[in-house]
Amino acid sequence: MLNPYTEFLPETTVVTAMQDADFCLAKVADLDAQIEEIQESAEVQIKRIQGWKESRVCKVERKKEFYLEILRGFILSTGMKTVDLVNGALTLRKQQDEIVIEDEDAVLKDSRFVRVKMMVDKATIRKHLMATGEIPDGVAVKPKEVKFGYKVSR
Repeated sequence: MLNPYTEFLPETTVVTAMQDADFCLAKVADLDAQIEEIQESAEVQIKRIQGWKESRVCKVERKKEFYLEILRGFILSTGMKTVDLVNGALTLRKQQDEIVIEDEDAVLKDSRFVRVKMMVDKATIRKHLMATGEIPDGVAVKPKEVKFGYKVSR
């Protein structure tokens, strides 16, 4: 690759005179400024592209949500947990109910639901609830919605 600045220093690439060194330093400063300008321009363009991408993805996500709601309604209307379609599958999966500790002190009094460090053990509460149907004092069971899922065949 030819150096475009050799016309200013044609005989040598070794600088011995102060004015030649100063000339080279000025050229380095100019090139640094060009690099900075290129980087700033690139950052502006990257931000624009990011904004464009976010805008486009947001529009597509809204359309996707529209169709997913239609599909959710469809599978709910069938009464089935899974529906296999040509382009994929729709599923409904029951999620575990969330255990909400409303009064931790009341739960801590019942040693069946306490770990060694006097912390509430939700797993033990869940097992007790499943086995007996009894909701211990200080605990509420908040049912979660059925989780809708889909899989697209490729």
